[in-house]
Formats: sequence, C-alpha cells, structure tokens
Amino acid sequence: MQARLVQMMTKALEARVQPTFQGKNAVGLNIVVIEVRVVTGGQSVFVGGNHVLRATLDVVEIKSG
Repeated sequence: MQARLVQMMTKALEARVQPTFQGKNAVGLNIVVIEVRVVTGGQSVFVGGNHVLRATLDVVEIKSG
C-alpha cells in the first residue's frame, strides 16, 4: 500500500504541482500522510463513500532548510 501511495502521489505532483513551481531555488517536499481510506467496489455500491487521502505538505528550500 505504501509503495502504491508513493507512486500515485509522485505522479500527481509531477503532473499538477511541478509545472507551477518554476522558481530559482531548489526545493524539497516533506509529506506526512495522516489518513488513507480506500473504498472498495462493494462498499461503493452498498454503502457509498469516497476515497480519502489527508496529508500535510511542506515545501522546504534545500539550501537554507
């Protein structure tokens, strides 16, 4: 699950966030996942609900920290 989550987040960040941040200084991301909830096909049919991902995202300048 962790490897899949990292893969999905990396792909989404590269596609949606990286093009927006075009500054001069190199930065890194500190991501802390707080909650992951995956709704199965059966749950969505009988109970409903949505997938949930809650996380904090800190953008940190690498040079200064």
